[in-house]
Amino acid sequence: MKKFNLFLGFFLISFFITLNSFPNLSLANSTKENLVYIVSIEGIIDLGLSRFIKRVIKEAEPKAVAIIFEINTLGGQVDAATQIKDVILDTSLLTIAYVNKRAISAGALIALSAKKIIMAPGSSIGAVEPRPRDEKSISFVKAEMVSTALKTGRPKELAEAMVDKNIEIEGLVKKGELLTLSWQEALNRKFAESEASNMEEVLRLYNLEKAKVIKVNPTWSEDLFRFLIQPIVSSLLLSLGFIGLLVELRAPSWGLAGIIGITCLALFFGSHFMAGLADWIHIFLFIFGLILIIVEVFLVPGFSITGIGGIICLALSLILSFKDLKVATFTLSLTFILTIGFSFLLFKYLPKTYSWQRLILKQDLKEDLTLGLKRFEKYLNKEGYAITPLHPSGICLVEGEKLDVITQGGFLSAQTKVKVVKTEGSKIVVTKIEEKA
Repeated sequence: MKKFNLFLGFFLISFFITLNSFPNLSLANSTKENLVYIVSIEGIIDLGLSRFIKRVIKEAEPKAVAIIFEINTLGGQVDAATQIKDVILDTSLLTIAYVNKRAISAGALIALSAKKIIMAPGSSIGAVEPRPRDEKSISFVKAEMVSTALKTGRPKELAEAMVDKNIEIEGLVKKGELLTLSWQEALNRKFAESEASNMEEVLRLYNLEKAKVIKVNPTWSEDLFRFLIQPIVSSLLLSLGFIGLLVELRAPSWGLAGIIGITCLALFFGSHFMAGLADWIHIFLFIFGLILIIVEVFLVPGFSITGIGGIICLALSLILSFKDLKVATFTLSLTFILTIGFSFLLFKYLPKTYSWQRLILKQDLKEDLTLGLKRFEKYLNKEGYAITPLHPSGICLVEGEKLDVITQGGFLSAQTKVKVVKTEGSKIVVTKIEEKA
């Protein structure tokens, strides 16, 4: 059963990693023709979006003549925006950024990387404020904006002013403010090439009105991965994963809690792997840490270097699964709080439930019907010792016989001396024999 559980974990992780590795076959038979791809960039800029944009550009390059990015975003992750910027700059396609409402912060960097920027009436672009706003972050983002502006032939001083509050441009932005351009200002300052009220006008501007338009949307798996890598969702997955495994450590046999735990951990690592956050080494490090902790709990008496090593491996694998230390700190802190809170409530009230007591204290009814009810009264008040750890069930040696027992409460390590204090049908209850001083 344990081998099956390990196989199940590997299978789930591998499934989510390979789920979206197949190319989009909707246009697999298309050849190079007058195609225009339209991609919507809305909401938060994240690494899931970055992966989607890379996939679309790779698919469009052998088939299309242009790709239009319809932008309406207030920003997002800098690393995701720089990845999107790089892939847009590298493509030979005609790239058009159509700002139909706003391209703020990371959205401005993405728009700036396109060969053409088209502004919709009432739209705006700019305010590229990095978080945290320290000297290192400002310097990096400003360099990205300036180099991109130079690459696409746009005024670098405007790009700088969108990041650095210390830059003043007369008649446009005062010192101490970040530059945000209205659609008219962007046109007047040559930051954008033209304006358009809708997508049809954008197509006409570049004689693409007769082109075959393909609006590309994320696949269901891409949407799923974008959802799963959100910090709060990642915290919930990790918490449910750890709680599921903790419940299994207290249960006499593998059950639903363990399956839920492995599934949640597989979803976490699978989604982070697909987003480019986690690597195989992180997954193996996590599994190795988990194995060390299991060895510590079941085989090693007390708390030893095995448990410490397991905790270190788990912590490292999780921290390294986030490229951003700030996101890692937030996610793991929330995970710790949720895990401790839910575990406290679960282990306080779960043992009192009828289902749990049945699982722990009663033998399966089917076994009772087929094997018959055994009586163990002769072992009452007899002494022996635990052969396996009692969590709270396990095996003890009493009067030379191996017996399935359960403790009155708490965990007992192997080799602990015990005494049978109660027998009830097939149930044998033991308690620890306290050593006399």
